[in-house]
Amino acid sequence: GHRWNVYRQGLASPTIQSLALLPDGTLWAGTAKGLARWDKEVFTLFGNASGLPNPVIENLVARTSPGGPTTLWAATSKGLVQVSLGKWMSFQQTPGGLPENHVFALLESRAERGEATLCFGTYGGGLAALSQGRWRVLQEVAGHPMTAVRSLLETGARTLWVGTFRQGLFRFRVSSEGVILRP
Repeated sequence: GHRWNVYRQGLASPTIQSLALLPDGTLWAGTAKGLARWDKEVFTLFGNASGLPNPVIENLVARTSPGGPTTLWAATSKGLVQVSLGKWMSFQQTPGGLPENHVFALLESRAERGEATLCFGTYGGGLAALSQGRWRVLQEVAGHPMTAVRSLLETGARTLWVGTFRQGLFRFRVSSEGVILRP
């Protein structure tokens, strides 16, 4: 039969919101009380003192750049956190940047050519995309509001699905350059 291991010891919370696996085998768990990094032996915990604007982690995504370091992105109700090479950077709502602090969904859109785009689903600010240091935001499609984005899925058919809170399901075609949102 199969053998299951249950891990509760060492976690700040037994409520796990999201998981991300880095190429080196490091597992990150987004919990209701912070981030936990599993190094095959023990959990290391990260909370407000580490740079999290809010310890409740909504979602995680690990982004691997060709020839570069892997970056972990964490979505919280008070902004985004980027962890790369042991350094923590917070992103808060700003004009021309992240449109809303409450971020639910994260997705790395894989471009066939060019740099991949990071997509962020926010509660109240719509769909945000970050590519090559530039932010784009989409809050309406063909006259339909799309401000409360809860989930994102990109299919192999180069289609981005956007699930919202009480605003329906949206579908976008993804170009060969990746997700490009026009202002």
